[in-house]
Amino acid sequence: MPLPPLETTSPIAWQYTAEGGANLVVSFAGPADSPFSGHALRLRKRKKRAGGVKGGEDAVPSEVDVEFGARIIAPLLGEANVVVMEKVPLSRDWLEELVEDMRAQGVRPAEREAEDEVDLDTPEGVVVEDLIAGRGVIAVEIKPKWGFLPSPTHLSPSTASMKTTYCRTCMHRHYKASDGEGSDGFCPLDLYSGNSARVHKALEQLYGSWMSSEGGINNLRIFLDGKKVLPGNADQASPLDYALDHLTTSGPPASPISRASLFAHALAPTLLRTPALPLLRELQSLLDVLYIEGLASLLSRTTGVDLARHFGPEEVQKLGGQPRLDEWIEWVGRYSPLLGRQQGGESSPLSHEEWDQSKATLESRFLASSTSDEGSPSPPWRDAILAYLLSATFKDCSLIIRLPLDSAASTVGTVKAIDLDPKPMNRLGKYWRMDREIVECWKERLERMEAVGRAGEVRQCREG
Repeated sequence: MPLPPLETTSPIAWQYTAEGGANLVVSFAGPADSPFSGHALRLRKRKKRAGGVKGGEDAVPSEVDVEFGARIIAPLLGEANVVVMEKVPLSRDWLEELVEDMRAQGVRPAEREAEDEVDLDTPEGVVVEDLIAGRGVIAVEIKPKWGFLPSPTHLSPSTASMKTTYCRTCMHRHYKASDGEGSDGFCPLDLYSGNSARVHKALEQLYGSWMSSEGGINNLRIFLDGKKVLPGNADQASPLDYALDHLTTSGPPASPISRASLFAHALAPTLLRTPALPLLRELQSLLDVLYIEGLASLLSRTTGVDLARHFGPEEVQKLGGQPRLDEWIEWVGRYSPLLGRQQGGESSPLSHEEWDQSKATLESRFLASSTSDEGSPSPPWRDAILAYLLSATFKDCSLIIRLPLDSAASTVGTVKAIDLDPKPMNRLGKYWRMDREIVECWKERLERMEAVGRAGEVRQCREG
């Protein structure tokens, strides 16, 4: 049954929950008998610029933004692994009252408030199941990051050894640390590995970083009873400790057990059983089969666009402009079978042999000198761009692990992916520059460690 208009609710019944780069989320905190009970509202944001609006070349078409999850993401990642979304019309007056209430409460982080704002001109919002809400529920948001090492096929000789030995996330973390940010030691390849010991290790490292940063890291957030939890006094047990201990009564390791281990033992059974992690890793790697180096080389050779130079509105238009919904739908229709997805069927990870075959076929399609498929309306390089942008979406998403504390419930919870928004094409130049800078920073680190005879101390990343 469709939801009633948002105007049937008071804006003050919606409470700020969280926000990312593109969206701000508020949760319904009104009457339990409301149709909106147990739901959250996702609102688009805009940068604070002259005129208060995005530049036209930056914007993702609105019909793509609101339909992307159901029409593009769900067929690839599986409907069971994403939240159901419903579009709702927005009234500017209602939005203004909501924004004013949030401003009066001071709930947004100061840096976010200075950088962007809710887009009061957007005509629609998205209502989703609130995965955080609920009494007696722990909800954990993890941003799993990149889950693969690239193939050396399309890498330059100067970068191939590093990129196939150290994962992008570990190198990126060092790059940020060199600018003064913290380093957490978390390697996503451990989280994606499917190996119990490595998954526990990844979760313990995430929790340790969450504690040391006082909840400030962007790849782990914890909610209890619908409210965000921050690290407490290390010498005192918190409600979160009691909740985690409850979840691990079926057999935690022998006492004493650290809080990080308690956290890992509570979440690991769910993450080891969910298909969401292997599916994300698979989609990230197959859709980024050329990596940014191979894509840049392909575009330079076939279109004359050089990602290493200025990449502005003219270059975006030369490459066909920001994809619209009908192009995305057509692309997914053609490429889903190559990714092992069958129409109407549930998604499941490919076997090793199937993955190799899909990889080879995708490379052949993207690198073809002309359109080899009569049914394809776009050149191969355009298909490769859409694949890369889609891979970027899967690399940047978050997982919500929802664990009920009801003693009658299983300790294995549910997992859903969120923040699966389309990426603007004008970021291709940024992706290329960032790749160069991260690799150069990592190379300098290896050279320094080698100079003092400590090169062996740099941890290597490994898949599987």
